[in-house]
Amino acid sequence: MSWWLDDPEELKRGVLESLERDEKRIDDFCVKRAAERRANPGPYELRMAAVFARHEIPVEQEKPMDGSIADFFLPVMNRIVEIDGGHHYANSEQRQRDRERDARFLRKGIPTTRIPNSEVDSVERLSKEALLRRLKQNA
Repeated sequence: MSWWLDDPEELKRGVLESLERDEKRIDDFCVKRAAERRANPGPYELRMAAVFARHEIPVEQEKPMDGSIADFFLPVMNRIVEIDGGHHYANSEQRQRDRERDARFLRKGIPTTRIPNSEVDSVERLSKEALLRRLKQNA
C-alpha cells in the first residue's frame, strides 16, 4: 500500500498546501504583471481611463483579481470592464478563455463588460448616464 493511502488526511493537507503555494505564485505574478501594464498602458486603455476620469467614475486600472488582471475594475458598480483588441475576436481559443473568465467572475457576482477597441471612439462621446448604461450591458 502506498504511503498516501495510509493517511488520507495527510494527503489532503499536502494537496491543499501545494495549491496555496501555486495560488501565491500566480497572485505574485499577477501583481507584478499588473504593475508593468499600469506603467505601459495600451492606447485604448489610456483613452478609456480618460473617459472614466472625465466622468469622475472611480476605477482601479490593471487590477489583479483571482489569478487574472482586469483592465478596469469599477468598485461602485462591482464590475469589470475589458477593452478588447482584435485578437480577442480573431482567436477562438482566446474567445473561449474570455468566456470562461467572465463566467468565473459572474459566479462571484462580478459581471464583465467587454468593449472592443473599435467601439472606444463612440464610448468616448457618451454622456456619463449613457456610459453607465453601456457599462451595465454584458457585451
